[in-house]
Amino acid sequence: MLIEVVSDVKLDGTVVLTGGSGFIGGALATRLLAAGTDVHCLIRPGSVGTTRRRGIPEERIVEVSEFTCAQLAPIMETLRPTYVFHLAASGVLPGSVPEDEILQANLGLVTQLLLGLRACSIQRFIHTGSCFEYALDLSADRLTEESPIAPQSIYGAAKAASVLCGNALARQLGIPFITLRLFGVFGPGEDSKRLVPYLLDSLISERRVDLTPGEQIRDFLFIHDVLDAYVSAAISPSLSNFSTYNICSGCPTRIKDLAIEVARVLNRPMHLLAFGERPYRPDECMRMLGDNSRFRCDTDWQPRTSLEAGISLTISAEMAHRGISDWSAR
Repeated sequence: MLIEVVSDVKLDGTVVLTGGSGFIGGALATRLLAAGTDVHCLIRPGSVGTTRRRGIPEERIVEVSEFTCAQLAPIMETLRPTYVFHLAASGVLPGSVPEDEILQANLGLVTQLLLGLRACSIQRFIHTGSCFEYALDLSADRLTEESPIAPQSIYGAAKAASVLCGNALARQLGIPFITLRLFGVFGPGEDSKRLVPYLLDSLISERRVDLTPGEQIRDFLFIHDVLDAYVSAAISPSLSNFSTYNICSGCPTRIKDLAIEVARVLNRPMHLLAFGERPYRPDECMRMLGDNSRFRCDTDWQPRTSLEAGISLTISAEMAHRGISDWSAR
């Protein structure tokens, strides 16, 4: 599913990007290519088909059988990237991937990429972190970059370790390195197992949606705004190297209210939303709300898409993907 290009900012030089087969990485690669940027996506052979389906041309895909320094260094020396966007990750969905693969994909890959860049002079390495690195502190109104790092999951721990090791190694190698710590990104092309696609698929088919009571507070940010943040991170001179920035809306939304909005826009009966049919997970985080003021102050970035507008855009894209035209957002 292709995503609408929201800006025509072209990055000078060459971009190397990982995670092009994924939701955010694929959207970022597509956007940069549409703006005329010279982009090369490092992809494992098993993910090439998915990457093509995200609209990335064959000539922009570089197959890498093993993401090791030995294999990456010659590629980097040939491409001589100006920017590296590292979005490849594994294990964000609980129980989806073995623990050793989560550690290797999230911690091992960033170190191998940096070592592979040893002979290159790049302008900026933009690493991707996660809100799951933070401690679950219900007393905190918003999570800032100074909030305690105490992840509860292997995925969060691997992400936190990748930031620590990435900063230390990049500093040693003299590579400008920053981390964008993402919160609840949603939009067209998101994995079908995630909340918004699950809601859409069930409600479009008028099936009952089994949900928790829905009192969890989350921080949702539409994909277009996330792509804007990555581009801003590449070109903004005020960002501090070896620093981390929250990328979030800063707006609290109950899961229940998100589900109700999706049903409202689709004009589906509210009784299809079966709140309370699923229990909260034992480790359920009841509040995850970020503070984006540091990134806003250091760049010209602002979230531009409201939750309601983002849901409408996501539904429109899904309906177009399914070939359904006889509906209208209300």
